[in-house]
Amino acid sequence: MASITVAQRFEAQRRRANLWKLGGFASLIMTCLAGMFAMVSALADPNIQTGLGAAASPSGRAPTQIPQGGNTATEAPTRMPTARPTATVQTSPTLSATPQPTEFLSQSTAVDPSLSATPTVTLVSIPAIDEADKYTRDHPNDGLGFFTFYLALMKAGRYRQAQVAFQTGVKLIKDNPALCLGVGRQLEVLANADGGSLLFGWPTAVLFVHAYANGFDVPAIRNEAGQYLFNYARIIPRQYLAFLKDLVEANKTNKGAAGLYAFDSIAFLAQNMLDEAKASEVLALSLNSKLAEAILVEGILYVQGGGNDEAQRFFKTVIADQNAPAWATSEATALLSAQETATPTKGF
Repeated sequence: MASITVAQRFEAQRRRANLWKLGGFASLIMTCLAGMFAMVSALADPNIQTGLGAAASPSGRAPTQIPQGGNTATEAPTRMPTARPTATVQTSPTLSATPQPTEFLSQSTAVDPSLSATPTVTLVSIPAIDEADKYTRDHPNDGLGFFTFYLALMKAGRYRQAQVAFQTGVKLIKDNPALCLGVGRQLEVLANADGGSLLFGWPTAVLFVHAYANGFDVPAIRNEAGQYLFNYARIIPRQYLAFLKDLVEANKTNKGAAGLYAFDSIAFLAQNMLDEAKASEVLALSLNSKLAEAILVEGILYVQGGGNDEAQRFFKTVIADQNAPAWATSEATALLSAQETATPTKGF
């Protein structure tokens, strides 16, 4: 029997090692092919296709990043809560039959400072989602079309997609205060319904912020938008404080910036964040120390600090201001009456 040399033994071991490597590689290839087959089969499943479609953006376009605070753009973050209130979109009033044409929003519309009556803007009746989606594709510059799409998505409970539609609508109309006020009114109807504030309170505030910021010179817009923002600031959910602050900062160069900082101060005060409230109020007064809204908030801060005498002085200033919004005068009158019966104190 011939003996096996060292060289032959080494060669046999090398061949066995190569066979093991080849077998391992073949197993890897088979695993990859099986995975690809499973993926293709899954994508062909209509149920899974439906699920994937629900996660996409409303118009088939790339989804908008959802801000998590720290937003520096002029658009407002509008995170939608997942809980659904008892109010439904069906409570919206019946509106015009067809959307506004694209050209309606492509034109620059100046706001007449002498406007005495509040502007009226109507949306369409809430259509099917597919119909609204198609309209926004065909009319990508029509902000009202996107708000209609937003309502259709909200009605279906598709909140993340609704957020994208809402943000797109805001981008298109945010520089037109009359449109912002008009659309905001439609959402306010829903926000004021039973439980509706949870879903529609913040989106309404976003529109009224833009209306107030850019339409400050129009008394009707300043009055209506300001009143909503003042009242909403007192009940704003804590998770929206950072969003409101970002939105105010984004409008700090607009005419209504001082009033927005005052409303921001009220929002912080409502959450017992007194230092932040004072900081926002300082900014408000630095921009316009004679603004009725800012003076009203200054008085409210003094009330919180126990400075009743100083608070009364601020409230009387608001009441005497002939240009103060009606709601601010009414609020100052009620607060003054309450302070006049309180024990006089000094300091803050």
